[in-house]
Amino acid sequence: MPEMIVVEVAGEHLGIPVGVVRHVLGPQTVYPVPLAHPAIAGVLNMRGRIITAVDCAHRLGLARDEPAAASSSVVVDWNGEPYALLVDRVDDILELTEPAVDPRELASFVPSWHALARNLYSTRSGVLVELDIDRMLALTPGREAA
Repeated sequence: MPEMIVVEVAGEHLGIPVGVVRHVLGPQTVYPVPLAHPAIAGVLNMRGRIITAVDCAHRLGLARDEPAAASSSVVVDWNGEPYALLVDRVDDILELTEPAVDPRELASFVPSWHALARNLYSTRSGVLVELDIDRMLALTPGREAA
């Protein structure tokens, strides 16, 4: 059964597969990078290593009324490199059953998420969208997961 770290981004609850998560960090200083892709919030320092920080709200097309007061970072491994996914908070770890809905049906709810969702799961608190980390981090044309 899949396990997900449940995170909140701009009021939405999303799942990140536990198998790709390397670290969960509290609030960090994120340093902007000039001319970076708009979804790149900048870089952060994790124990002396510089890590690219991706703004999940921007990547998902979610607007915030105000910036998140104290955000967290979920560090994932992608193509052998760590990336920090900036989220508002980490809520829980859930063990889930089989997906509840065909992910293609997500397009009818939020069209911009169709390409970024892997599966949908039914939980006690509603539907949980599993993020497709490969697609979340493939920010430039031609850059695909290995």
